[in-house]
Order: sequence, then structure tokens, then C-alpha cells
Amino acid sequence: MFAMKMYDISGWSHRLLWGAPVDISRFAAPRVATVPVTAATATGAVTAGRGQDLALTLRDGSDVRAVNALLDREVKVSRLDAATVVVPAAARRQAEEVAGLFGVRFEAARRAPTGALMAKPVLAGAVAADELFVLREMGFEVRPVSTALLNAGASLTGVDTLVVSSGLSYAQLNATGRATVDAFLAGGGGVVTRGATGAGFNAATALLPASAVTGRGDANGVVAVDNTGPVVGAGSQPNSFVYSPLWFTGTGFTVEQRYAATDPLVAGHWLPSAPGVGGPDQAAGQAAVISGTTTAGGRAVLFGTEPLFRAHPKGLYAQVARALYWTAD
Repeated sequence: MFAMKMYDISGWSHRLLWGAPVDISRFAAPRVATVPVTAATATGAVTAGRGQDLALTLRDGSDVRAVNALLDREVKVSRLDAATVVVPAAARRQAEEVAGLFGVRFEAARRAPTGALMAKPVLAGAVAADELFVLREMGFEVRPVSTALLNAGASLTGVDTLVVSSGLSYAQLNATGRATVDAFLAGGGGVVTRGATGAGFNAATALLPASAVTGRGDANGVVAVDNTGPVVGAGSQPNSFVYSPLWFTGTGFTVEQRYAATDPLVAGHWLPSAPGVGGPDQAAGQAAVISGTTTAGGRAVLFGTEPLFRAHPKGLYAQVARALYWTAD
């Protein structure tokens, strides 16, 4: 008998993970009229009438880049909800500029925003290289941290949200590093985590009363999800990506996203790690992403999915950005 192990990623989809429009022809190549392309057509626009406030829905990384660029220009941006920002009519020139730069579309705001003005969050990132690349590509200021850097005296002063997915173990912090993290959390600092490292950090610091369940370690691919929550779930696509998937059990938090109740694996490789253990049937209907308020009054979002994996699933980037903006409030 031979045991087979998946070598690398087994399921990608630009349609499902990027939100790209795709015309599917299952039996024959469609006959379409074609013309040579010599220059790309501009995709950004401001479609609202003059004098109207402008709305931008955060669907992908380009939308987030535009928001951060406006904040860098000191435009008074506010949120209509977790997925939509509003730019005042007086800032139309700046909106037209970033629409052209990043190919985003501003529409007329449906109503006046109710929240406070946004500020671009400062992040401390214990993250993998691909995640650091994406966060900076979206325009966030990220200060790299790790167990070693915190133990050596790295500061979290001025940081709004700590992102934990790689290279930070609370159990391995010395007195200096632990005091820094404890003070940040006690002060209501925001936290966004991803994967086993993030789940371990949540368990060690008791941010949210959630227990993480680990799926098969080499499982990966496109999954179907149900978006149920107001922060990450708002406006998200019905598919996500996983590698070493996690899900969360417990109460006392908001479920932002669940694995589909039936057949969550759309494409890829995900078998049980043992009969009835760690497979898609066990993940079905379980919480994939959760959010909540910590005992110190901070906000936390925990991802069991991989929305930034290898800087590829661009249609999922906005989920992370919405979590970052929300936890930094």
C-alpha cells in the first residue's frame, strides 16, 4: 500500500477567491468578437452627482488601498457600516484621484454615516512574510514584532491592533515581553489572529471564550462559507480559502463566518486526519471566523481561514481590513 500526501496547494479560483467575473463554457469555446488591446481602460470612477457624499464598498484590497490613501491625505472618512465608507462631497477631488490610482468606484452614499471619523490604524504584526507584504500593499503601517523582539524590549506604544499569526508565543515571552503584551491588552488594544499561532495566543491570553478545533494539517483549498456577522461577514464572498483549517466552539462571541452546513469543500484536498476527525464533515456549520469584546474592553477577531495566503486570494483581503479597522476603533 502507498500513502499519498498532497505536495502543494490543490485548489485556486480567480472567480471564487478574487471575485473576478468569469463566463463559464463547459462544452465548447464560446465564439466572441475580439479587438486588439493597446492600453488598459480606466476602471475607477466617481459616479455620484456633484454635491453628494460618496460611498465606497470594501470588496478587495484596492478598495482598502484607496481608503488608506484618503486617510493619508487627511480626508474625513467615516463608516456607514463595516463594509462601506463615506467620503464627504467636499473631498470629491481627492476621491477622483484615488479612484484613478487604484481603479475603485465611488457611488452616492445612501445615507449619512453615524459613526466617528476613521483613522488609519497602526499595526504591530507577528505575521508571515506574505501577510506582511499584503498588509503593507493595502497601505497599512505595520511594525513587525515577534517573541524575540518583544523579549528584547520592542514596544507596543502607539499601536492600535496587534496581528498574530506567526512567530509569537505568549508562553515563550520573558518578563519584559509579557509585561508589554499584558499592558497593551489591559489598555484595550485590538487583536486580530489567524491560524494555530493566533488561536494559541487567544487561549493563552483569554481574549475571547473560544476553543479552537484543528482540522487536518495539510488540508487546503476553496471552501464555501455562510457570512453571518456584521464585521467580517458583511459583504463578504460566499467562498474562502483554507490551509490547515480551524474552527471555533463556545459562546460569548459573534460568529462572523461559518463553514457551509453541507459539503464545505468546493475544490482542493481535505480528508479527515482520522475517521470522523478533522475533516470537512466535522467543520460543516462550524464557526470559521469570530469576533468579540475582550474583558479589558478591547476588540478581537479570530480567523480560522487563510484570507491573505501567499498574497493570492485578493477578494478576501477586505475581510482582514474590516477586522483591522473595527478592532482599532
